[in-house]
Amino acid sequence: MNTVVSKDGTHIAYSKQGEGPVIILVDGAMGYQGFGPMVGLAPLLAKEFTVIHYDRRGRGKSGDTQPYSPAREIEDLETIIEAEGGKAAVFGSSSGAVFSAMAASHLGKDRITKLTLHEPSFILDGSHAPVPSNYLDSLRQMLKEGRRGDMVALFMTDAVGMPAEMVEGMKHAPFWTTMEAVAPTLIYEAIYMTPNQKGKPLSSDMRKIFEAIEVPTLIIDGTASYPFLHSTADILAKVIPSAQHKTIEGMTHDFDAASIAPALISFLKTQ
Repeated sequence: MNTVVSKDGTHIAYSKQGEGPVIILVDGAMGYQGFGPMVGLAPLLAKEFTVIHYDRRGRGKSGDTQPYSPAREIEDLETIIEAEGGKAAVFGSSSGAVFSAMAASHLGKDRITKLTLHEPSFILDGSHAPVPSNYLDSLRQMLKEGRRGDMVALFMTDAVGMPAEMVEGMKHAPFWTTMEAVAPTLIYEAIYMTPNQKGKPLSSDMRKIFEAIEVPTLIIDGTASYPFLHSTADILAKVIPSAQHKTIEGMTHDFDAASIAPALISFLKTQ
């Protein structure tokens, strides 16, 4: 396990495997080195690249200095890039894809060489119910009351769109306590995600962020995922300069590593 100290003193933990050009994996909601689809992807990419998989602040073995700000998370990523040679490709999934795009826009091509975004989870059309306006406030109140399980359930129902009875059944699964442990970070993601979770066009501020991305970008989605994510991928591919859009047959939002790895490797190896 490797550790860097971010600009605000927060310790950020990461693993490193493989050899070659550096690629950093950025998880979506509740994912970290011990949980989520990135865990299976890292060893497949390590055959071609030096793969960095890190615990975003508040998750796993990383610290959680307050107050939270998306800018501090960008500093975390930049600190890892500096420690691993100064430049890296970045792959982000779901809300982690949105954060990765924000980081690429801010850090520029001097730090990030290529960007791959798997299903950025904005709601930009009417094919998915919008997140309720009180979503972020509800999460904060639940955390204040120590109701981490309810935070996870609220995310699953109000943000992801799962039926309540399905979520109720998940509470008995072994991974539920893992999600409860990182539930506070749902607030962090909601801070930068909720402005574009209303089923309306991309906000002007966020559009400017995507338009400022200078590096080659690949946006990936799957045919078996939510329809609104395909629509979002298509919209963002038109907003980001020089972006490509690839749809993988049969892939879901909770992607299978073996399905996405070939497309990712091919894009990263293209000059």
